[in-house]
Amino acid sequence: MLQAWALLLGVPFILLTGLGGNLFWMAVGLAGFGFFRGIYDTNIFAAVFDVIDRQYQATLSGLMGFAAFILGGTAPWVLGILKEHIGLRNGIAWLAAGYLMAGLVIAIWGIPAVKRELGQRSRAGQRC
Repeated sequence: MLQAWALLLGVPFILLTGLGGNLFWMAVGLAGFGFFRGIYDTNIFAAVFDVIDRQYQATLSGLMGFAAFILGGTAPWVLGILKEHIGLRNGIAWLAAGYLMAGLVIAIWGIPAVKRELGQRSRAGQRC
């Protein structure tokens, strides 16, 4: 769930980066985005390794890196397309939609998973 919160809390800062209007607000937006992106990135492997068997963790790490580079590499291309139609400022702001969608997907998927995990731990007598 921490990943979902980090993505969702980063959305306003992406919007501020694109729509801030001057250098100061763009810098504030980039700093806030960087902070929440750091929270997301530092916990991504720990969160996934909690649910993946040890024998598959190296393969999953490689696949996650592959997906990150493929998806991350498309962002400048998409931004270039958006720039032609709506301008650079609005294009950056629209990239926040990707963060919003990803955060919502993780939250919607994660809430039942967290409830299941907490239920299993309580049945096993472990602290939650």
